[in-house]
Amino acid sequence: MEESAVFTQVESRLFDMAARKGVPIYCGFEITPYCNLACRICYVKECEPGLPVLDAHTWLDFGHQAAEMGVLVIQLTGGEPMLHPEFRKIYAGLKGLGMVLTMNTNATLIDDDMADFLAANMPRRMNVSLYGPNREIYQQLCGSGKAFDKTLRAIELMKARDIPVKINIVPNTISFPYLDEMLAICGEYGLTAGMTPYLFEPIRKTGQTRQDYRLDAERIAAAMEKWDEHRYGKQGMIARSILCHQALAHFDESRKTPGMAPLHCRAAKSSAWLCWDGKMNACVNMTRPQADVRELGFAGAWEKVKEYGQTIRVPAMCRTCSLRMFCPNCGAIGLHENGTFERAPQIMCDAAEAYARNLAKTVRPAARKTMEEAQ
Repeated sequence: MEESAVFTQVESRLFDMAARKGVPIYCGFEITPYCNLACRICYVKECEPGLPVLDAHTWLDFGHQAAEMGVLVIQLTGGEPMLHPEFRKIYAGLKGLGMVLTMNTNATLIDDDMADFLAANMPRRMNVSLYGPNREIYQQLCGSGKAFDKTLRAIELMKARDIPVKINIVPNTISFPYLDEMLAICGEYGLTAGMTPYLFEPIRKTGQTRQDYRLDAERIAAAMEKWDEHRYGKQGMIARSILCHQALAHFDESRKTPGMAPLHCRAAKSSAWLCWDGKMNACVNMTRPQADVRELGFAGAWEKVKEYGQTIRVPAMCRTCSLRMFCPNCGAIGLHENGTFERAPQIMCDAAEAYARNLAKTVRPAARKTMEEAQ
């Protein structure tokens, strides 16, 4: 997540303090495995029919236990969270506990009534997935062209009620040629765009594979560059080109650091993830340690997750690599790519290097011109 857009400086410091003390302050609640779309790139939706959905009483009990442990922020997700038959009861109940709520959604179920409900129970932010720039791509990727219109309508309804919205984009082989158009939609609505350039293999029982839709390293780098142009603008990209040039000068040497290092994110330190079946993992992209909150309680499950997190080791060179600020790698990507945390995912190493070399080559001349004009 992009914390600067969600959390205040004080809250971010609380996250850091909680991570040092091993106190959970953030938790994802994956309240349903079901979704109303059939996206080819989905990595969490369950396809098996008849799976039991935990009721509102159970989720609110989890919320109470989480609050007692120190959790302040809950992200509601699924599947599509609004498909849960008791979604409003869960949402309002967690809000009543004083939780800061964010939500991941495809937004297609947001009508005037739902928008009014959200406005009356204001979330910190709604993270809306945008899968393409038109009906045709939505039909090809999600199985519903009408979902595109519903998504844009939902954005308009939420903006009219001052509900904070952020767009999430996951580039893939189908949507990659249209990234400029998708980012332009974000600009038209005045919305921040987030991007996850790595496409995870399914971590639930989807019965599908993502290999056919994943970008290679060069296109991951190109997607990252387009996203950064959207975020930082022309002057920001000139500054980043200078940083890329400097980083490449130390690239080879910076990757020689031997050994392993602890996991550098907050997973299992101050954050956790509750799956639809009540089992806690370190994060949404990990399937271990599967600590059942219904059996162990939130506190017991957290201790198991935290203990597991303390055993995770990642390559130390990832911490010292001069290109780390341009690399969207995380421990979970290494696990998915290599079956272990202890090897760097080559696709992300290649993508970061391609990004830096492309930017240093294509934007660096503008940086030189800017400096010459200033003299």
